[in-house]
Amino acid sequence: MSKKNSGFVESILEYSNTYWIVNVMELLERLAYYGVRSVIALYMVLPRELGGPELTHKEKGLIFLWWAAFQSLLPMFTGGFADRYGHKKTIVVAILIKIAGYIMMAQFQDFWGFFWGCMFLAIGTAIFKPGVQGTLALNLKDKNALVCASSQGLGKAAAMDLAAEGVNLAICSRDKEKIEACKKEIQDVVGNKAKIIALQANLDNPEEIKILYAEAAEYLGSVDILVNNTGGPPPSIFENLEDEDWQKAFNSTMMSCIRLSKLALPSMKEKKWGRIINISSVSVKSPVAGLFLSNSLRMGVLGWAKALSDEVAPFGVTVNTVCPGYTRTERVEAILESQSKSSGLNKEEIEKNIASNIPMQRVGEAEDLAGLITFLASQKADYMTGLAVQVDGGSARTFT
Repeated sequence: MSKKNSGFVESILEYSNTYWIVNVMELLERLAYYGVRSVIALYMVLPRELGGPELTHKEKGLIFLWWAAFQSLLPMFTGGFADRYGHKKTIVVAILIKIAGYIMMAQFQDFWGFFWGCMFLAIGTAIFKPGVQGTLALNLKDKNALVCASSQGLGKAAAMDLAAEGVNLAICSRDKEKIEACKKEIQDVVGNKAKIIALQANLDNPEEIKILYAEAAEYLGSVDILVNNTGGPPPSIFENLEDEDWQKAFNSTMMSCIRLSKLALPSMKEKKWGRIINISSVSVKSPVAGLFLSNSLRMGVLGWAKALSDEVAPFGVTVNTVCPGYTRTERVEAILESQSKSSGLNKEEIEKNIASNIPMQRVGEAEDLAGLITFLASQKADYMTGLAVQVDGGSARTFT
C-alpha cells in the first residue's frame, strides 16, 4: 500500500466510535425518510378500498405546505434546544417523535390524523439534524483530559463540562478528600459517560507533577487535552513583595504549566492531535489593582503559550489561554464574605456594585468559562491556536 493510501486509511481508522454510530444512524434515518417521501404523494390520494386515506389533491398540497414550513423553520430554534439540553438527548427525542409520526400516518386515514402524523415527522426531522451535527462537531467522546486544580471553582466546572461530552478525566487537587468528593459529584451527573480518576498533587512540586502525569496517562492511556490551572498568586502590591514571593508565584503560576505541557506534548505530537488550554485571568488584558503578582506572571504564561503554539501547530496541537473576569467561585465567595464583614455591607450589595461595572450587569458563573474550554478542546476549534480569549462580560476595556 502506498504511503499516501496508508495515511488515508490511518485517518479513517482514527475516527471515534461515536462518529461511526451517529453517521450510520443518520444514514438509516435518511433512508427511512426519503423512502416515505418517495411514495407518500401517491399514497395520500390512494382510495380507501386500496388501503389509502383517499385525501384530495388540495388536502395533499396543504399537508406538504405545512410539512415544508415546519421542517424549514424549526431548525432555527431546535439548534439552540440541542445546545441547551444535550445533543444525544436531542437525537433520542427526535427519533421518538419520528416514530410517533410514522405510527400516526399508518393508523389514521382521516385528514387531521394523517396531517399531524406528517407534522410529527417534520418536527422529528427538524430536531434530529442539529443533534447529529452537534455530536459530530464536538466529537470529544473517548478523548482523555487532565484538568488541574479541579476540586472546586473554574477547574471543577471545566471538568464537569468535558465529562458531559464523554471526555475521560484525570482530576487533581492538593486536598485528597475534596478531589474525591468532586469525582463523585461529576460521576453522579454523567454516569457511565466518562471514566474518572481523582489524584492528589501539589503543582508547586516538580516531582509530584511527574507522578501526577504518569498516573493520569497510565489510567487514561494518554492525555489528549491538558487544562493548566492553579489557584493564582495572592493579592499584592509591588513594594511589599520580596524575592521569595516572586519565586514562589513564578513556580506555581508559570512553571506548573511548563512542566505539565512538556510531559504531555510528546504523546500529543505523536498522535498529531492535542489541546493545551491555560486558565489565566482577565488581568492579562487589563491589569487588576492589588494583584501585582498575577498581573505580571500571567503575562509570562501568555507569552510562553503564544510561542509554544507556533512550535506545535504543525503537529495538530493547539495552545490557547482563557481569561475569566470576575466569576462566582468558592474563592470569590470567601472574598465577598470577608469584604462584607469589614465593610458592614451584605454580600448582595457588594456583588451588585461589582456587577454595575460590568457591561452585562452580572458576575460571571464558572459554567460560562467551562463552555469555552470545551469548545476549544473540540474539533470545532481545530484552526484556533495562540489565542487569549476573555470571558468577562465585557469588563476589560481593551480591543484585543
